[in-house]
Amino acid sequence: MHIPGLLIAALPLGAAAAPAMRPARTPLECLASDSVPAAVRSQLARDRCVLGLARADLDGDGRADYVVVLEQVDTTTRLPVDAERAREVAVLVADAQGALRLAAHSARGTWCANCGGMMGDPFVNVSARRGRFTINHYGGSASRWGSDFTFAWVPRRRTWQLVRVEETTFHASDPDGSMKRRVRAAGRGLAPIDLARFDIERWNAGR
Repeated sequence: MHIPGLLIAALPLGAAAAPAMRPARTPLECLASDSVPAAVRSQLARDRCVLGLARADLDGDGRADYVVVLEQVDTTTRLPVDAERAREVAVLVADAQGALRLAAHSARGTWCANCGGMMGDPFVNVSARRGRFTINHYGGSASRWGSDFTFAWVPRRRTWQLVRVEETTFHASDPDGSMKRRVRAAGRGLAPIDLARFDIERWNAGR
């Protein structure tokens, strides 16, 4: 099945309201098609740019699965259809024959292309290991910020839940002296959220 679309506008939590963002003016740095496995590509619509991909046994069954970060783009220009929309995160799991299927999906899983301020696109990468994956972001201007979101497989729910958030801020003129770091984890100030319900703009609303 093709992964469905998108998304909403988003700004980093705690950031001041910003003026209206301009469309991204440069094509996204999509992964080269030959670096995306054919089994993954076959699950994606043609207008999806793969921003990041990681391979690991994400559901503990001994088979290799994939987590993919996606952006909807114009297929000719490779520019985002909406650079202020959050991006999609999809988990594709392998069955006993090795075929992939969509197991979980967030339409609002990572910050938008314009959400990084002067630093540009804030998406850094996605990494994975057995039973979990982490999405990393970095942005700002003189005042910098980072946010890392980790999701872990929960067998009883048959899905991945947000289990850890690490947020950092510092000023570029004095990174060491101004560095602030906050970590929240499941059971320590963080309520688990299923990936399908995760919205990077609203995950912390009311908490």
